[in-house]
Amino acid sequence: MAELIVCRLAYGLIIDVAGVAGATAATAVLATNWTAPTQTAVAYRIIRMSMPSTGEVRALMQQLLARGDKDSPFTKFYVDDSTGRLVVDPHAGAPGLYVGQTGVSDAALLAALTADRATGRVSFPNGAEFPNGLLLPSVGMHNRIINGNFEIWQRGYNFTAVPGGVYTADRWICYPGGGLGSVSANKAAPTSGFTGSTVFSAQGNGAPVGGQIHLVQRFEGQTMADIAGHDAMLSFDISASSSAGSISGVVYAHTNSALDNGTYANLCTYTPFDIPAGVSRIEIPIAGAAIQNFGLGGQIGILITQNSAPGNISLTIGAVQFERGPVANPFEYRHSAIEWALCERYFQRITGWGGGWQWGAEQLAVAGSFRTIMAHTPTVIIIDGTLGAEQFGWSFQNILSIHGASMTPEGGIISFITTACNQGSLGGISYVSKIYASAEL
Repeated sequence: MAELIVCRLAYGLIIDVAGVAGATAATAVLATNWTAPTQTAVAYRIIRMSMPSTGEVRALMQQLLARGDKDSPFTKFYVDDSTGRLVVDPHAGAPGLYVGQTGVSDAALLAALTADRATGRVSFPNGAEFPNGLLLPSVGMHNRIINGNFEIWQRGYNFTAVPGGVYTADRWICYPGGGLGSVSANKAAPTSGFTGSTVFSAQGNGAPVGGQIHLVQRFEGQTMADIAGHDAMLSFDISASSSAGSISGVVYAHTNSALDNGTYANLCTYTPFDIPAGVSRIEIPIAGAAIQNFGLGGQIGILITQNSAPGNISLTIGAVQFERGPVANPFEYRHSAIEWALCERYFQRITGWGGGWQWGAEQLAVAGSFRTIMAHTPTVIIIDGTLGAEQFGWSFQNILSIHGASMTPEGGIISFITTACNQGSLGGISYVSKIYASAEL
């Protein structure tokens, strides 16, 4: 009788029934010629010399093929070759697929894929690499930091930060601590080793022991609601040094006591990190249990501290990314138009609003709408009102102060005090002025 081959791929079995001729006992042996290093199946050969009338061959075949069915379950399924070990474990705390080096113990195996018995949800504990090179699918915006590349600087490019803090690059507050009186902060071009095209640079001269430079971003609860309670990762490029002593770093975060109430009262994570020489990318994993209240809003901060002896601190940071999951993905670059819209939810320049000098020769009332709906009712800030009011058909007037305002997050009416002009003439806020609406958190 011709040789019969039966395969069951689900369990990696190959059954070879050879030379059926007479009535002798059946034998199942592990095939010795299955040596190809790329194969991970297990081969069995059932050797018979004859076909008995008792159906012994059929019974043996059924016994082998039944491995892993409901009546004959297996506890684990191991596959080894020269490149590694793969284990299917249906009875582990998290049933799934585990991998490791050839012959390693179960304790040394890594979870590649696991499943939750209650929900059926599949997870990838060590990340899942996709064809786009990311460890997460390229959908949505996985980086919750706004202006993480320090591309947008609406307030200017050079600042002196004092205790209490000042906004520098959009969405970023810088302030000194630990007895350091002030910090000089500025926009800078990156040196070799940094990811992005722009970096944040700060210098704290005369820092005492314990002197600090803080860089903080605050966030609304809605932007972190789906991350709250889940493992997350903060990553960033850094270069830092001191003229004397040593320096160390810490990543920290606070949450609000209620939704977006701006208290930043609860310290939820505080993770020290070493600062290597040169430019390095730091990855700080944050446990989900620590950030379970991120849905209330809060802040994430990076600080460096002067140790051992007083000195002059220098800090450069770039490509900051905060994302859900236990692994750090490559930095996410977003289109400038998207980044600008995200920044303008909290701070935007007012231009193109029109009205007239309706109540006097020095009072201009204008109305308009914001390009992006702001986070809350904003405050109007005059940074430079020189030639800020355009008197249509006549000239430009300086905007001196704010007389009053009726605002909503969508827009409103602002009354300015200006230099004298023709009463009743029409006008508007010019494009050369620096008048802003601020809805920072």
